Amino acid sequence: MAVVPAPSLLPALLKAEPRPADRSPLLVGDVDFGGKGEWSPLPGTRHEVDSLAVLAQQGFVNSTLGWIWAKSSWLMTAVGLQPLGDFQPLPLLYNNFAVVVGLVYVHLPFMVLPLYAALDRLDKSLMEASLDLGAGHLRTLFSIVVPLAMPGIVSGVIITFVPALGSYLTPDLLGGTDSQMIANVIERQFKRANDWPFGAALSFLLMYATFIAIAIRAYTAGKGEAGAHGI
Repeated sequence: MAVVPAPSLLPALLKAEPRPADRSPLLVGDVDFGGKGEWSPLPGTRHEVDSLAVLAQQGFVNSTLGWIWAKSSWLMTAVGLQPLGDFQPLPLLYNNFAVVVGLVYVHLPFMVLPLYAALDRLDKSLMEASLDLGAGHLRTLFSIVVPLAMPGIVSGVIITFVPALGSYLTPDLLGGTDSQMIANVIERQFKRANDWPFGAALSFLLMYATFIAIAIRAYTAGKGEAGAHGI
């Protein structure tokens, strides 16, 4: 089985700045099974490749900012002012900012869908009554919409928290040497440090945190239903 970069991904990979020396190699590409020309993307890397193309030193963000910088410099020259200097690309990759952007990009649908379902079930007459009684839009949002949509908000937070807590690939590909999450620490204990007991203990802590979050969600939901029925 040969692993080669996908032709469509070559521009993004060529533009991305070199990774730190102590980071794992970039696992991006298509897999040719048995040399038969049947190409299939490596699973779980598509979102990270998109983030690389956006946040790289010559990615979409820096290219757009560079274009705006060049046009602004030309405009200042046209009106007789001193032109701007050379544009310096922003360090948007291999740091905590890149990890946060990658996690938001990957897990945003898990927050949007429960929130949309909760907002779709709202009784719009309550918002109309709030506005008719003199409340502003901001007060209606925080006094009517947010409390009624709170079950969807909490469900979205839990659904997003669970996979984000155990995220390994996103911080490994987009993060720098100082950007570590608990999943990366667990992987290091099993592979590099060869400390399996400590890695297993961290894994159980990760599971306990997930169970506690789910238990809190179930408790709050049960308490809300009991209050609604006057128990």
